[in-house]
Amino acid sequence: MEEALKQESVNQKKVRNKARSSMWHLFLLMVLCIGFGQIFFKMIPGLFYLGAVIFYGFFLYETYMSRKTNEELWQIWDERWRDRRFLFQFRSSLSKSLEVLFPAILGANASWIMFGLFLAIGLATGFRQGIKKWKAKEHYYEEYMKDRSMAA
Repeated sequence: MEEALKQESVNQKKVRNKARSSMWHLFLLMVLCIGFGQIFFKMIPGLFYLGAVIFYGFFLYETYMSRKTNEELWQIWDERWRDRRFLFQFRSSLSKSLEVLFPAILGANASWIMFGLFLAIGLATGFRQGIKKWKAKEHYYEEYMKDRSMAA
């Protein structure tokens, strides 16, 4: 829980900017892999291009979200996720399983059993991290509402 509290903040713009920066670095890493692959191996698997497009899409989404005000971001939290803890956990588990599966898919020698194993591990760790992240967000949301009511 402490780690989740460190990653979250009352200032959601800061959290979104960190996520934006992270997505940009992942996109650049994929571009570097593609570049080095073209120079040294002459053949690049299509998954690298797909990964670059996906990470660029995530970067654009995080850029869009980071341009919103802190109040708008907390309003989105309140409307979408505050009363939907299981859905938030499920979303977290899907994103975590993608983080685990993407490198496994790139290792083309992975069998269906390994794919299932990585998927199960990703889903389980995503659910565990999702509840911690949800509790941290809820903690900071209550703190944000307290500060907001004191300011009014």
